[in-house]
Amino acid sequence: MPSLALLDLSSNHLGPEGLRQLAMGLPGQATLQSLEELDLSMNPLGDGCGQALASLLRTCPLLSTLRLQACGFGPSFFPSHQTALGSAFQDAEHLKTLSLSYNALGAPSLARTLQSLPARTLLHLELSSVAAGKGDSGLMEPVVQYLAKEGCALAHLTLSANHLGDKAVRDLCRCLSLCPSLISLDLSANPEISCVSLEELLSALQKRPQGLSFLGLSGCAIQGPLGLDLWDKIAAQLRELQLCSRRLCAEDRDALRQLRPSRPCPGECTLDHGSKLFFRRL
Repeated sequence: MPSLALLDLSSNHLGPEGLRQLAMGLPGQATLQSLEELDLSMNPLGDGCGQALASLLRTCPLLSTLRLQACGFGPSFFPSHQTALGSAFQDAEHLKTLSLSYNALGAPSLARTLQSLPARTLLHLELSSVAAGKGDSGLMEPVVQYLAKEGCALAHLTLSANHLGDKAVRDLCRCLSLCPSLISLDLSANPEISCVSLEELLSALQKRPQGLSFLGLSGCAIQGPLGLDLWDKIAAQLRELQLCSRRLCAEDRDALRQLRPSRPCPGECTLDHGSKLFFRRL
């Protein structure tokens, strides 16, 4: 299959041995030389697959998208194979999208993983539910260090469901001006994030040349009324905002309507349904 560009092997009970065989390919043939997208999600690969994964990355020189969601990786996944995996990721110069969501990596393993990623080329990074537990309080620091790297090109970052709170978002705000390429941020399903974080994010965005095209705060503790001044900042700094919270109130919907002209611009819309409130401005 030398011309294969997309391979989806998700949910196939693939283990470390299967991954090793995939990396070896057929004798005398460069089986995956043209592969651009690979999905290995929801396979029980476990922490012992590091060497096989590193070999697989080297057999896919054009790989741009790698999905490894819910593969059973834990705190020892990257440290156990740091040399092999680190070198393989650094050499993956075409890698643009990486998903490690739903693996309980924990802060130390996440830090080593991020240190080895190609920061100058990676555009889309998904890290939903990678905390080792509710007490994994140091998760944001390696993320901040990654975003602060010189030449970091990351545009889309997902950090949903990681037990993050206002302190973690405050740390994130420190580096937003250092990573102007970041335009999409998903912090949803972190119930300890409050309106304080929203205000600090908007203040940090004012120091950048541009705001965000997307901010996800669904399932966070954003409590209304937010006030017309805050909605003014939201409209100025965000193109799309998703809020799903029972703590929003009628005043927030009224304030949002006041911001919209009598004849909205094409592409501008709001969706108000129960506890859901979406705002988009194209």
